Amino acid sequence: EKFHPHITLFRVRHISTFSEFEEYFNRVKSLAQGLEGLGFLVKELTFFKSTLTSKGPIYETLYKLELKNGK
Repeated sequence: EKFHPHITLFRVRHISTFSEFEEYFNRVKSLAQGLEGLGFLVKELTFFKSTLTSKGPIYETLYKLELKNGK
């Protein structure tokens, strides 16, 4: 399978509702406010579900969001 560069920002475990995800995401965002790093172009965001198996992870695309102007 062809490699696609990516960054795993965080992993979500045991969240069953959107409000739980939103609360978790807001906590992560709050912790990241003081971080500094490199700038890079982002063309799309893809949310994956990964299922860990004995043969390795299985990735399923849940949602893909293309960003305007690559920002």
